[in-house]
Amino acid sequence: MDLRGLAQAFDGFLAAAEGTGPAARPSDEWTPQMVVAHIIANNRLIAAHLAEALSGREPAYDNRPAVRLSYLEAIVQAAGDWVCLVDEARRSAVEVMQLAGLVDDATAVRRFPTRVEDGNRVRIDEPVSIAHLLDAQAEVHLPSHAGQLRVVRTGTMSRAVA
Repeated sequence: MDLRGLAQAFDGFLAAAEGTGPAARPSDEWTPQMVVAHIIANNRLIAAHLAEALSGREPAYDNRPAVRLSYLEAIVQAAGDWVCLVDEARRSAVEVMQLAGLVDDATAVRRFPTRVEDGNRVRIDEPVSIAHLLDAQAEVHLPSHAGQLRVVRTGTMSRAVA
């Protein structure tokens, strides 16, 4: 499985995070801290999904914990400050990349129950392969959130694809 696109997407997200910083929360929108915490939470879910698949199990992937404000706020608080939060995002990305690098071709195409929500909208609720899940991270999810962080400087932050 070619992971170059995923590695580039992680690099782009982390560069955007490093070039941003914490900001106050506009009403009903995510702060930059919450965006980074969301990526950390999502990376943790993906890493667990990959570890279970690599063990021969049939794990389901469900992103709902990664969009729960209580979890995102806990991640932000546990990090303590912006630098530590971005460092945690980097570590979680390394974990995903290391596990993804162990996925063989047969495992990459296996389909697992998958549920992806964005706000109140269900985007995926069907079996999806690991390859597709990782491609979606590289092509849509990480670039979308990197874009969110880049527009913080313009003062037009809003939630994007979860």
